[in-house]
Amino acid sequence: MGLLDLVVFCLGLYGVWLLWSRMARKAPKDGLAPLDSYPKVSIIVPARNEQGRIAPLLHSLNKLDYKDYEVIVVDDQSIDQTAALSASMGARVVSPPPLPKGWKGKQWALVHGAKEASGELFLFTDADTRHHPDSLTRAVTALTRRRVQFLTCLPYHENRFFWERALGAFHLLLLTVTQPFANRATKGQVFAIGQYILMPRLFYEAVGGHQAVKDALVEDIPLCEVVLKRGGRVYTYTDQPLFEVQMYDSFREFLAGYRRIFRAGLAVQKPRTTLEMTAMLTALLGAFQFEPQGIALMGGASFLTFLLARRLGRFHLGSFFGAPMAALLIVFVTGLALYDRLRKNPLAWRQRSYET
Repeated sequence: MGLLDLVVFCLGLYGVWLLWSRMARKAPKDGLAPLDSYPKVSIIVPARNEQGRIAPLLHSLNKLDYKDYEVIVVDDQSIDQTAALSASMGARVVSPPPLPKGWKGKQWALVHGAKEASGELFLFTDADTRHHPDSLTRAVTALTRRRVQFLTCLPYHENRFFWERALGAFHLLLLTVTQPFANRATKGQVFAIGQYILMPRLFYEAVGGHQAVKDALVEDIPLCEVVLKRGGRVYTYTDQPLFEVQMYDSFREFLAGYRRIFRAGLAVQKPRTTLEMTAMLTALLGAFQFEPQGIALMGGASFLTFLLARRLGRFHLGSFFGAPMAALLIVFVTGLALYDRLRKNPLAWRQRSYET
């Protein structure tokens, strides 16, 4: 083995160590005492042409065991039956004015939902989620007992399609570079997911809410960074899943969605994050070596990602055999996102186009 091969192999070993040290730890059980009283929560759902998804979400929200909450669906100029369906299922429907220049659609919808809300706490969630009956009670208890101003949580992927169940490594690697199990935010490695963000109303308004990140390509991590900058405490809930998610209905949608997410990530990515992702990709690709040591590295990393990804969703044995392909998919989507960023291509999402 030459010097260069040795360096690459060691980089791959570093990637395996990252996966194990950050993701193999057992999620702590909260074991928090119930609150004496629970404040009213406003659940705010931005929705644009979501008639195929909104019903399962609202059905799950209507089954929450929480006593005092309201559901606000912000109908963002949908051309389908999103608004009518939401109203028929008991949600209060809000229709914001046309999107002004300088804003992204989701942030505009969330700001107007917050203006109409009456709760002491805001839960921002998406139409592609399904909430467990006791999830809001657990989340509010954790937010209050831990005295934090921003609670988010790990997603649990439904994976209705066969091809999704082979992409455990894809999701795992994206989480690993953000250190979600550390339950602390590190500059440049912040974890937050817009599908579940719980905040006290007063703090949300004090930091400027989603108006503070009105032009961001994705809103969750920038909002979390605003909270940290203003002295707020962030907590990632890692006990039993609070919700399940089916983000995309086809592989084409999957590519388009992550192309947008990766593009946003490139704008804020730190050298350390790049190094860590490169190390994990190197491990899953066998340090680019078709020799016994490279094959062993690839097999070991693939098996580890398969074991660890099971806490993130319904991933089958294909996640083991498909781990190298998932690594290549990350490289491919990163290339697409980098191309868009360098060409300054307009961002198309939810039947809208944004200049960047």
